[in-house]
Amino acid sequence: MIDLEKNIIKKVLATFIILLFSFALLAQKNKSDDEVIIEANMLFNRKEYPKAFPLYSHLLSLHSKDPFYSYRFGVCLLYTDRRNPEAPIKYMKPFINDLEGEDALMVYYHLGVANHQAYRFNEAIDCFAEFKEKVSPKHEYFYYADKYEKMCRNGILLLQNVSDLWVQKKYEASLLNFFKSYDLSKFGGRIGPKPEFLKTKIDKKRNEFDLVFVSNSSDEIYYSSYGAKKSNQRDIYKVKKMSDGTYSKPIILSKNINTEYDENYPYLLPDGKTLYFCSKGHNSMGGYDIFRSNFDEKTQDWSKPVNLDFAINTPFDDILFITDPMQKYAWFSSYRNSNDGNIMVYMVRIDKRIDDFDKMNMELIAAKNIDYNDAKYLKTIEFLQNKSNLDVNSVVEEEEETVEIIAESDNKKYNIPENPTQKQLEDITYMHVNSVDSTMNDFRKKRDAVNLLFELNKTKSEEFDKRGNELKAKAANEANMQNKKNLQEQANVYLSQAVILSNEAEMAKKMLNKYSAAANEEEKNLNKIKDDAGFVLKLINSRKIDTSVVLLKKMIDDVNAMKQNIVETDYKISGNAEFASIVNEKIKANNHKIDSIEKNIFDLNAQKKTLEDKYSSTVDENQKREINLKIEEINKNLAKENTAKEELKRDIAYQKTELAEFNADRNDNSKLSVNVNKIYNNEIDNIPTITEFGIEQQDVSLNENKTDNNLGA
Repeated sequence: MIDLEKNIIKKVLATFIILLFSFALLAQKNKSDDEVIIEANMLFNRKEYPKAFPLYSHLLSLHSKDPFYSYRFGVCLLYTDRRNPEAPIKYMKPFINDLEGEDALMVYYHLGVANHQAYRFNEAIDCFAEFKEKVSPKHEYFYYADKYEKMCRNGILLLQNVSDLWVQKKYEASLLNFFKSYDLSKFGGRIGPKPEFLKTKIDKKRNEFDLVFVSNSSDEIYYSSYGAKKSNQRDIYKVKKMSDGTYSKPIILSKNINTEYDENYPYLLPDGKTLYFCSKGHNSMGGYDIFRSNFDEKTQDWSKPVNLDFAINTPFDDILFITDPMQKYAWFSSYRNSNDGNIMVYMVRIDKRIDDFDKMNMELIAAKNIDYNDAKYLKTIEFLQNKSNLDVNSVVEEEEETVEIIAESDNKKYNIPENPTQKQLEDITYMHVNSVDSTMNDFRKKRDAVNLLFELNKTKSEEFDKRGNELKAKAANEANMQNKKNLQEQANVYLSQAVILSNEAEMAKKMLNKYSAAANEEEKNLNKIKDDAGFVLKLINSRKIDTSVVLLKKMIDDVNAMKQNIVETDYKISGNAEFASIVNEKIKANNHKIDSIEKNIFDLNAQKKTLEDKYSSTVDENQKREINLKIEEINKNLAKENTAKEELKRDIAYQKTELAEFNADRNDNSKLSVNVNKIYNNEIDNIPTITEFGIEQQDVSLNENKTDNNLGA
């Protein structure tokens, strides 16, 4: 019902436009039909279709069944108003056999273009093939018909694997100002007109409106130009800002990027290795398509460009694709669904989701000998046309997306269902928060056990010291030499044990300080996790499922990291041998990383030597500049690798020191931990008492001796 209403609205709108132009023409021009016909034909022959559009609109309103006016109005509509790709076909196709002269030939070409823009790729191929059969290869449109055929075949292949997009913003803007709609405040750069110093004489002569992206973090500018030599197509170049503030001479990118067709709108990510650009070559499905390529350090060249596919790319020009540094969001523009002089601007999330494409018969787009009036085929065409409009379908604010997007295929790793319900996500969130809370409670309990052991040892030490000094004083006043000796021995046992307990209390205090400091730090981490969990639950309750899943995965990673850190900290403080094993594994892993870095350094030095030799044997100054820039880039990479190597060496030195300190205190801490674990496990009665030291028994023996002596007296 909704689609029917849309079609009715489109028809009413088209009729209104025709009437509007007709009335405007009659009211303002006040010309005779003959004058209108002459002017319309003149503009049409000049290919000034937008200007001819209202004139043929007027003529068609007067001669609604005339094949000539219907065809020419359809052509003007095709190149003027891109909002309804089916409309031009309806004005041209019924009269394909009723035209004369050049129109009888060109109708196949223009109908091919119309079918191409409507995703009727096989129908378009039929039209272009018919056109090429009817005209000479020297015909000015033969080349373009051949190119369109290739784009249609590319489109058929690209549409066999399609995905939908989250669309957050959508504007229709003027061609002269559309780039101002891009909000790049968080993207690390700005867009603006191409500076004069980057324009060649040919660029200035053509006087086309050019844009470049200038990064805040890079000293290179990538841009499009016709070049210094006579050229009919655009290529992508780069210049580098030198230390004195000037720029190097332009260097053209390799043939992996540049083709015999136009390339434009380059954008290099801050990583310096990922390039997005637009091309009418490669496997474009129509006009400019958006491509991505990565720079290969080994080959020192760009990889084969990858088409970003539907629904970013369409049969229309799709241009100026700019992502944030993390490649989570992107701005781009497209001529689809726009009127003459305007362009559509979109802000989308790059993480894609499969919507209901699997319900469509995409294989029908590629099928040959199909009935073009088949209901399933027409439904698939309509579906693609509607999806290409990219209506806003996401209310998620950019500020909420502060973490790296994790692919849905990772759900299994996190034990999250592929299509989770609100209740499932809430349960998973609470489960992980409770889990880390439980781990933290165990750590607190361990800290409290150490504190109790410290208090017990301190108290016992004080009691033993007091008892020992009492016995020592008593021995000093004892007249009986045997009793004096026994009392002195008893005092020495108490006093020596008091020293032992005092030392153990001091060790327990040090252990307590370590547990307390670690617990305080982990409390901060736990509070952050709980805050994150609260935000996740808020998103879940707001039914922002996709965003909540992303943030939930990040929270789970933080939970697991915190739990692992608590375990390692406990091992370290308590003298558990597992800590030594963990540190040794880290040292081993870092040594492997150093080996890998040293191999990279060796390879980079080999590349540098090859380039230096090539530089020495090269005469061409432009090639020398390009080689020199590559050598500078290698030097930068060498510096990065050496810095990383030194950082790893420092890490290993710290880990070895940490291991030495652990081993030095390990025996004392592990012995102390025996009693800590007894307290932790509520086995406090099993901690050694005074009796277990044999002290109380000696007191009893002493008393018995004293009794015997008294009786003997």
